[in-house]
Amino acid sequence: MGGKEHDWTLGANGYPGEHLKMQANCIWAFSDRGKLQVNPRIFEVRAQVSF
Repeated sequence: MGGKEHDWTLGANGYPGEHLKMQANCIWAFSDRGKLQVNPRIFEVRAQVSF
């Protein structure tokens, strides 16, 4: 009872300051398993501070 899945990911990084990093990812997933189709869209954001 397998299936198929295909994923596309787009990411971006930015450094607005000497100690700050910003990241963003957008993910498109296409999957099917028989008659069940699940196609989530995911958006992630991350901020990182380093000392």
